[in-house]
Amino acid sequence: MTTPPDIRVLPLTGRPFHRGEDHPHTHGHDFIETGARELGALSYSLLRAEAMTLYRHRSSVARAVWKGFEEFDRQLERVRAIDPREADKLATQRPRLLVWDLIGLIGEACEQLGAVHTAVRAWTRSRADVATTLLGYNKSSRTVFQGVGFQDLPWWRNQLGVDPNPDRLAMLTSRQRRLVRAMLAQVDTRLPVALAALATQYTPELHRVAMRRKHLAPLLDATLGLAFATENPQAETWLNEQIAQGALILADDKIRPGTMSQIVIPVDDGIVSDLFMLWGHANWLSGSLASAVISRAELPARVVYTFDDSAAPPDPPGELLAALDAYAGRDPGQRQEESELDAWSKTVWRRANSEPPDAAMSSEPVMNRSERRTIARAQQRSARRNQDPR
Repeated sequence: MTTPPDIRVLPLTGRPFHRGEDHPHTHGHDFIETGARELGALSYSLLRAEAMTLYRHRSSVARAVWKGFEEFDRQLERVRAIDPREADKLATQRPRLLVWDLIGLIGEACEQLGAVHTAVRAWTRSRADVATTLLGYNKSSRTVFQGVGFQDLPWWRNQLGVDPNPDRLAMLTSRQRRLVRAMLAQVDTRLPVALAALATQYTPELHRVAMRRKHLAPLLDATLGLAFATENPQAETWLNEQIAQGALILADDKIRPGTMSQIVIPVDDGIVSDLFMLWGHANWLSGSLASAVISRAELPARVVYTFDDSAAPPDPPGELLAALDAYAGRDPGQRQEESELDAWSKTVWRRANSEPPDAAMSSEPVMNRSERRTIARAQQRSARRNQDPR
């Protein structure tokens, strides 16, 4: 008889502890102890996991999906050289499943952002316990994104430290001030774009598909199964065109209550790029907000800053990090120890001929514009090939 997994539910009581005794956080100022004392141990642990672990993990998974699109284009070239008809069939199958995975990532990132924003906003307004709000969160992320609170740009600017602290800037050299201002200017440019995109592009239909991806996979398949014609000739013509290009189609009964519907997601040259960009905004805001809250609790100067993870940081990176440490009042010795540990970890993974688990979180953007253009071009080529007469 198969033994069930030993999964246990334990009471969340007793003394909080961590396994980081040999970590550089003990260098000078113990920021873990300080952060836990300021926010409460459970709230601090949840936010730190979002900022340091989940944000990175979502980035790694998204990069794997992007590599799937990239590898698919190369694979299609090889298949086409052997059997053009098989390539045509493949061109309508694989990309839509990658879009299905990508929409799942968008839903996950948006739900996390909605919960983190709700919890942090309640904490900043009334010191409501972050952990209690997070664990009790049951709203729709789309509803959150449409709300006045989420679209409160001054609140976001304050939380993410977009406006430089004049007292801390005065302590820097002129060169360091330029670097810090340049980095924060990148965030200042992206922030309103990200908020607007989540409010307008995370539509009811996209949210519904994301929820279906989370709970059920009611896909329709016109090549191996059935999709359904409509009574509207123009809509039917459009549907046939999308099916020919490998659209993602699923059944649903919620958008129009009481009526079965088909949700059709085109897989064309632009939608993959747009979806990746939307995912990037949600992931960035969620990780950045959690990071800002714990940094403000941890560091003695109570100063925070935020990176735009889709943009290359101002050069040179070493000078920027030193400037940020001075700006936030962080012990430079701690940065040195962390860098040494990180360098050794990467060396070990290289020797093992493998990619570090958090390789997507290097100093490079998570998903830069060049990569998004590559995805779009690949999808455009695939669509054209699928329409070639044989």
